[in-house]
Amino acid sequence: FSLCLVSSLLVTLGYTYKLSILTFFLTFTYIELMDKTTYLNHYYFISSLSFLMCFLPANRSFSLDIWCNREKTLKSIPNWTVGILKFQLGLVYFFSGIAKLNYDWLFDAMPMSIWLQAKTHWPELGSLFTEKWVAYSCSWTACLFDLTVAFFLLSKRYRPIAYFVLVIFHVITGLMFPIGMFPWIMILATLIFFSPDFHERIIAFIRLIFNLKAKKSTATNFLVLKGFKRKLSSVFLVTYVLIQLLVPFRYVLY
Repeated sequence: FSLCLVSSLLVTLGYTYKLSILTFFLTFTYIELMDKTTYLNHYYFISSLSFLMCFLPANRSFSLDIWCNREKTLKSIPNWTVGILKFQLGLVYFFSGIAKLNYDWLFDAMPMSIWLQAKTHWPELGSLFTEKWVAYSCSWTACLFDLTVAFFLLSKRYRPIAYFVLVIFHVITGLMFPIGMFPWIMILATLIFFSPDFHERIIAFIRLIFNLKAKKSTATNFLVLKGFKRKLSSVFLVTYVLIQLLVPFRYVLY
């Protein structure tokens, strides 16, 4: 647990990043798997995301690693490094929506009816949770949200609205259900769908708060893979994507 905590802080700061993210991936996954009674599928998502980050240049800008060696700064990165993260996040929502496409969820409002009745003690809203139409509304809304939100986030036009709805959705689910850090992780992680300029403004804001002056670098590095490395990375990405797409449908093989 201590290793997991320390490595997560080092990943956040971008210090000894490669070693830190590998340590985090191994320790978190071990913690996740060692006790079946506390397992959540959201933990599998965190393990998958941290596994991907072992291969990404997430420390090549605005990190302590770069602070120590400015020449390693990357001026640009390939689209796949951001695209694979969007893919992983989008799958979480989409397959959650797929899982809700069943008679119990849509036409019996189950188990939503049971979940809501456990919250009848809430002030003001509690009495509504006993109404059947509320359970049906929540069931259908959750299903439609999960199936479509990733596609709306990919659209520049609808992205702000989709993100606003996403925040409301996760705040409500975070307050109602014991699903740990997942809602807050998704609220922050889905910012990856926004433009590079948006993230540059966030970094500029952080610099302003902590009075960090940007040091100029003479580096003009670009992350371009050629030859064998390019082929190997392509095979890895295709294999990873196929596994992520097929594993949720494993029940078809049973």
